[in-house]
Amino acid sequence: MMFRLILAVVFALGMSPAFAEQGEKPFIISYFDHPQIPPIREVIKQSYADIGIKVEFIELPIGRGLINLNKGITDADVVRPVENVNNHPNVRFVPPAITQSEIVLFCTLEVSCNLSVIENKDVTITTFKTINVNIQKLFSKTLKASLHNVTDFVDMINLLKRERIHYIAIPIVKGNVPVELQTGFNNVTLHEYETGHMIHYKHEHLIPKLSAALAKNLMPYHQANSGNNARLKR
Repeated sequence: MMFRLILAVVFALGMSPAFAEQGEKPFIISYFDHPQIPPIREVIKQSYADIGIKVEFIELPIGRGLINLNKGITDADVVRPVENVNNHPNVRFVPPAITQSEIVLFCTLEVSCNLSVIENKDVTITTFKTINVNIQKLFSKTLKASLHNVTDFVDMINLLKRERIHYIAIPIVKGNVPVELQTGFNNVTLHEYETGHMIHYKHEHLIPKLSAALAKNLMPYHQANSGNNARLKR
């Protein structure tokens, strides 16, 4: 009886049950600094709005997003590799996939740039902690290069452009090379994978409606960003 009364009040006030459940507290959604994240973030924001949920975005280092989500510190993460869900038992993937992405090794012009770099003990590849882990798994039998972790995407690119470092491994939407890396560098793909939106399991009852909203909002995103190359921002 009481539940029916609550629902009656909810609909009388024009609120969706999801929003009523949420109350005034916004969903906290993490994201990491990357030039291709902002348009995806807008898709996520609109998708939650479509089901009556207000969201708040917080920027975290690339290696912290899924850790915090798995602990329940945040409610969702904008976009992550779908294959990483298996490493975080409290995280759920919200279909459909958002992008086809890849880990790409970018190199200055004066050095070798092929998969043999991975086997060179004299090479240091600058990357993020999460990409570091992926590279170690992908090349567990052949990896001899050193992997150096950083947390700032823009600083990494600037170090490469100034030739303070010669190799970086970064995630990008497949085929969409950041403008700053389109000339003056060689590159080779290390791994391809799908990315998707992630949510904490305590909210998994929202997945059916959120998934439908996401599918709708991804259509204009894919049309607008097909072949689009993002510029880095500070």
